[in-house]
Amino acid sequence: MDGLWDPALNSVTPISSFTFGDGTATSYSLLITSINPTEDWFTGVTTIKHKYPANGTYIFQYSDCCRIGGLLDGNSGLSQLMQTSVTVGGTPQNNSPVTTVPAIVNFQLNTPNTFTIPGYDPMEML
Repeated sequence: MDGLWDPALNSVTPISSFTFGDGTATSYSLLITSINPTEDWFTGVTTIKHKYPANGTYIFQYSDCCRIGGLLDGNSGLSQLMQTSVTVGGTPQNNSPVTTVPAIVNFQLNTPNTFTIPGYDPMEML
């Protein structure tokens, strides 16, 4: 990796924070589960629990710097924002769908590319 921030496999590494859309936020750490020093990335897992104050729809989001260096089309090193809506209350209650798509999907240059995002809804399995 770049030598500035090199987490070790199975270490717990502070990363950033989530905002819950209800005026609160929490910082979090990842348990590092894989490292690719050649491509300068790693993956990890965390669990965040939050109780919303009332029924309603909230925007849960994560933003951070920086995207992977070396990305083409001017996206290298830019900030990123990921968000989703969370609806609390209502019937039936449901959890988010789950996917197993890799954290990074590589494409060939100058070629049309497609890929499938596999997913399922754990609540539908009950």
